[in-house]
Amino acid sequence: MLGGTGLPRTEAGDVFKISTLLAWLATGRFPFGESTIEECATHFRRPRARLEVPPALADVVNAGVSADPSARPSLLDAIDVLEGLLS
Repeated sequence: MLGGTGLPRTEAGDVFKISTLLAWLATGRFPFGESTIEECATHFRRPRARLEVPPALADVVNAGVSADPSARPSLLDAIDVLEGLLS
């Protein structure tokens, strides 16, 4: 199945979506501006600073929104980190 970019949907895309949701839930702000297509797209066109989220979420969220899908954690690894926060 193809995603909105015309590329196949992958686990890395799911991790990206979960990470952006976590960033929004943790801060009350959209992670890439006010969430217009243009603002979100700039994330993939230039390097940027790490998202400012609570320290316990910082590594997994920032890795999860990497512009390079191969740099994102697996879904199971991300879940393991999040479960660790709940213990």
